[in-house]
Amino acid sequence: MKSRFHFDFSSPEDTEALRRFSARLQGTGYGHWPLKPDTLDGADPDDEFPVRLRRILAGDGTEIRAQQDFYEHQLYIDGDANDFVWPRGPLSEAVLDPKYGMYGFALLRHGMRLQPFQMALAHLRLDEPPGSLFAGLGWKYDLMPGFIYPVRPAKVFRELAFFRSTPRRMQLSRLARFSGAAHALQAGLALHNKVSRLRRDYRVTEFDRFEPWTDELWNSLVTKYKAVTRRDAAAMNRLYAPGDTRFRKYRVQKGGRDVGWFMTTCREMANHPSWGNLHTGVILDALADPSDAHDMLSLAKQTLLAEKVDVIISYWSHTRWKNAAKRLAFIPRQTGFYLFVSKAGQDRVLTKSCPLDAIHFTRSDCDGADTFAPPGPRDPEPDIAYKKEELAP
Repeated sequence: MKSRFHFDFSSPEDTEALRRFSARLQGTGYGHWPLKPDTLDGADPDDEFPVRLRRILAGDGTEIRAQQDFYEHQLYIDGDANDFVWPRGPLSEAVLDPKYGMYGFALLRHGMRLQPFQMALAHLRLDEPPGSLFAGLGWKYDLMPGFIYPVRPAKVFRELAFFRSTPRRMQLSRLARFSGAAHALQAGLALHNKVSRLRRDYRVTEFDRFEPWTDELWNSLVTKYKAVTRRDAAAMNRLYAPGDTRFRKYRVQKGGRDVGWFMTTCREMANHPSWGNLHTGVILDALADPSDAHDMLSLAKQTLLAEKVDVIISYWSHTRWKNAAKRLAFIPRQTGFYLFVSKAGQDRVLTKSCPLDAIHFTRSDCDGADTFAPPGPRDPEPDIAYKKEELAP
């Protein structure tokens, strides 16, 4: 880093400076961000594939003061590719000292110059950064619902942060668990699952690498949605490397014909701020004709039930997928999960002709998989956020 407000994409030469940046951030809850392996390595400088993970750095001439992960992707609208970026951050030393706040803002503006069309999917408050920053910059936003299927309701009532957030909700949680309501709900869901279980001739097989059959499926389905992020084999193998067993991929065929695929992940949470100690199963992604959404979700749900999870989680933006989730007894949750769209994209997304419920977004989009998947072998230990008085020298 040679000068103040010098911007550059991260390279292996920046590793030691990123380690120092990480060390300074320890105790803020963000100390592990600079060492995440996906963007620590970054894309090769000669790599021109439109779906890639990179990181932009801002420095003061001696140290890195801010970073922003730069997830380059493509959104197909009416079958035509539109380059855009999912940003993660910016993260600056302003979390420790407000004098560094200018670096995060300058880095955000630099990223917008590199790619004006940006979107973000995240659980954010609109009255505090970065949600307030997006809103202040004129980014348009809309809520995208999440869905949960409480396989073991009593444990969900006990562990889910929503039921631990206020004394009244804690009281409701205890009432549900000890009155028998939770057990009645579990019995009702089990009966619904038995009655609604698919009896059609589907073949579900697990696979490791997205192959040419994926491309054939993608090419036949891309225009079935008003908008959808790129999901051909080349893009998906970039995002979910073959051999990474944290992500379970399933091919779905009917009568010998490919009709779709879905991807799941499971994690035994431990004192998670939102999910407590639940064994979570997540339907991260799926691709199929919208008319097949119900059957695809039913097969994914059955797959996760076999994993003995406590709760199944999914997120869907498209109307057909949302309706399918409701029919399968998933409970919708408005949890402040927003899609944000920069000004440069507002003539294409969240318009009358392209509303959110005509777009196929899932929890795999943006950096969603990073939230629910178990840590990878190279992932740093999560940083613990201490109270402000504990950070004081």
